[in-house]
Order: sequence, then structure tokens, then C-alpha cells
Amino acid sequence: MTALTYLEHVRTRRFLAKEAQQAVREARLDNYAIRSANAPGGGSGRPGGSDLSDLYIRLEEKELNAAKLLLELQNEQAEAREKILALSDDTEKAVLMGRYINDQDWRAIADHARMSLRTIYRIHREALGSFEELHKDFLNAESCH
Repeated sequence: MTALTYLEHVRTRRFLAKEAQQAVREARLDNYAIRSANAPGGGSGRPGGSDLSDLYIRLEEKELNAAKLLLELQNEQAEAREKILALSDDTEKAVLMGRYINDQDWRAIADHARMSLRTIYRIHREALGSFEELHKDFLNAESCH
């Protein structure tokens, strides 16, 4: 696996993390609504029954699965962040962090660094080379999975 492949994978997984966070929020709200509806003096007067219990269990499972996925994705982000921060060049770190951890576009990275896009692309290419050199054992092991 190349550095670019690994870092792009981490970057795209950010979207799954956002979806997982949203799923956790929605499941918690749904669970809260069910609890409130079934509380004494609350709800719509519908009987609880097994349908409501099954719904509650499914929502709870959805919440747990989303929370598990979110934790997994956060761990991947932390691992990638740690690997980027292990680089020796601060500018290379900043470019990789901006792109793959903070999900910034190239223009934002260039503006923040007060550099041209061409310079940022060059630094990015060099940073990928540095990343591959420093983490070649990890990248080789990842390509086996």
C-alpha cells in the first residue's frame, strides 16, 4: 500500500465517522422518544406491547453498532495523526494534517501556509515520500490485509 492510498482511505473514512455520529444521535433521540412515550403519564396512549419493545431493542442495537463504528474510525484517525506527526519536517506535517486529518482542500492549505498551490503540491509529494520511507513496514503490512 502506498502512503497516498493509506491516507486517502483515512480521509474518506471521516465521512463514515460523521454518518456514524449522526446515527448515534438519531438512535439516542428515538430511544428517548420511546422511553418518554412509555413513561407513566406520557405518550400517546398506545399500548407498549412487543412491537414497541422490539423497536426499542433494534434502536439500541443501532446505537451500539454506530458507537462501535465511530470508535473504530476515531482510532484510525488517531493512528494516522500519530504517523503524520512522526515526520521530521513541520511543513510536510502541516500539509498532510490539513489534507487527510482536517479534510481541507488544496486552496485552503495553500492560503493557510501562504504558499502557492504548486508549492503545496510539491511539498505534498515530498511528504508522501517521507511518510512512505518512515512507515514502509506499516504500509507493507497494511497491503497484506
